[in-house]
Amino acid sequence: MTISISKAVVGGSENSWGPLVNNGLDTIVDALNGVSESTPDLTEGSWKVGGTAISSSAEEINKLDGLTASTAELNKMDGLLASTAELNYTDGVTSNIQTQLNAKASTSTSISAGGGLTGGGSLASNRTISHSNTSSQSSVNNSGTTVIQDISLDTYGHVTSIGSTTISIPTGGPNYASPSFGYRSSDGTVTTAGSGGMYGEYKFNVPHNAGSGTISVTGSGSFITCTSGASGYNTSVSPSSTSARSTSFSLSAYQDAGGSFYLGPNGSLSIDVNSSGRANVSTIGFAL
Repeated sequence: MTISISKAVVGGSENSWGPLVNNGLDTIVDALNGVSESTPDLTEGSWKVGGTAISSSAEEINKLDGLTASTAELNKMDGLLASTAELNYTDGVTSNIQTQLNAKASTSTSISAGGGLTGGGSLASNRTISHSNTSSQSSVNNSGTTVIQDISLDTYGHVTSIGSTTISIPTGGPNYASPSFGYRSSDGTVTTAGSGGMYGEYKFNVPHNAGSGTISVTGSGSFITCTSGASGYNTSVSPSSTSARSTSFSLSAYQDAGGSFYLGPNGSLSIDVNSSGRANVSTIGFAL
C-alpha cells in the first residue's frame, strides 16, 4: 500500500519540522491501525506474505469465496491425478461403487444349458438359451368316428406321436320285442337279438291256471335278472337271489316278476309255461 507524508527539510524547516514529523507519524499509525483509508498495492506479484510473493490473480483468489472446507479436507486433493472427465464418471452414483462392482457376476461365470436346452457359455459374451424342438409330430385333425387314442410324450413333456382309431357307434334304435305285450298260449321265443346283441327289460306273469312258468335266455354272455321281485298268490321264485344274474327264472302260478336282460349276439329270450294256460309277457329291448 502507499502512505504519503511530508518530510522536514534539513536546515530549512527550523520552525516547522516538529509538526511535519508528528503529522507523518500520525499518518503512518492511522494507516496501520486502519483509522484512515489506504490503498495497498495488490498487483499480482507485488505483495508478499511471510516474504513470499503472492502470484495469484484476483479472479483466482475469488474462487475461494464461500469455501467452507477445512485444511484437512483440502489436503485430500493432494496427489489427485484424475482428470475432469474421469471424475465425471461418478456422476449419478448413489451408493458405494466397490459394493456395486462386487455384486456383479464375473465374466468367468458360465451358464449351462440343461436337458432339452441349447446355448449357454460364459458371461464374457451375450448368451441365448433355446428350447430344443424334440418333437416332429404334426397336428392331428380327426373327424367323424376317427378319434385320438394314444399320445406319447418324451422326458420333457413334448408330444412325440399321436395315434388315432376309428370307433364304431351303434346305429340301431329301440327294438321292441314281438309281441311287445300280450298273452302267450304256447311256449317259445319272445325276442331275438341281432349280431350286435341287445339290452332290455321284461315283465312276466304266470296266471293261476298256468301251473308254473320259466323265462330264460340263450346266447354267449346272455343273462337275466329278477330285479322287481316276485309277487302274487305264490311268491316263490328260483333262484331266490333276485338281483343275481342268471340264465333263467322259474315262477309259480299267480306270480309276477320283472327285471332286465342282456342277449349276446343272436341270443334269444324265451318262456316256457308248464300248462295249457296262457302267460302274460312283455319286453322292450335296444339293439347294440
